[in-house]
Amino acid sequence: MTGGIIGDSNELSASALTDDWVTAIVSTPLQTAAGAPFAYSSYGSHLLSAILVEATGTTVLDYARAKLFGPLMIPTEPAAQPTANEFFNIPAEGLSGFAWPVDPKGYQTGFAYLRITPPDMAKLGQLYLNGGQWQGQQVVPAAWVEESTSHLVNSDSTTLPGYGYQWWVGTADGHQAFAAAGLAGQLIEVVPDLNLVVVVSSSNGIAAFEAESFALTVSHQIAPAIAG
Repeated sequence: MTGGIIGDSNELSASALTDDWVTAIVSTPLQTAAGAPFAYSSYGSHLLSAILVEATGTTVLDYARAKLFGPLMIPTEPAAQPTANEFFNIPAEGLSGFAWPVDPKGYQTGFAYLRITPPDMAKLGQLYLNGGQWQGQQVVPAAWVEESTSHLVNSDSTTLPGYGYQWWVGTADGHQAFAAAGLAGQLIEVVPDLNLVVVVSSSNGIAAFEAESFALTVSHQIAPAIAG
């Protein structure tokens, strides 16, 4: 989030993203010089999806099945893969099962819209709580877990004031914590000192929550209750 890529506060026009999101993103001049202060960029996160495809020679979904979802026994079959625009307009009652939307070129969205159950969200949190281990298997390198959840740069959040590699970093009742904080209040927060994983899944819409609100709940209510 310090690469200078256009941030969420400066959206590209819808027409620019219609046919080829990746080309539109990389052909747009940097908003700031690389290495500049934090600017949250969904476009930057989406580029990670395209980079993974180039690096692995397979889709991000298939790679995640082999390296993450499979070992954690997170079911991904069948997988709904609508375009992001189609997915965002599907009413809540029309959604069921696993889904990971794609952009118009077929790249899985790297910034949002992965649909898994709260118990499976908790598995991801538990994996990182355990330093990348799941049932005795090292699924994610421990060094990567440590580095990616470290406070590497100051964020623009007062509740989670640090940022690592796609993880927000802060404290919960004075204990170090890190979180995946998503659209409309989706949250996976890990507090290692307390052996705690908190997951929240909420609906989008007029009354949508912010993930930071739930992070405050973890800090002010849940963590103190666990700490005793």
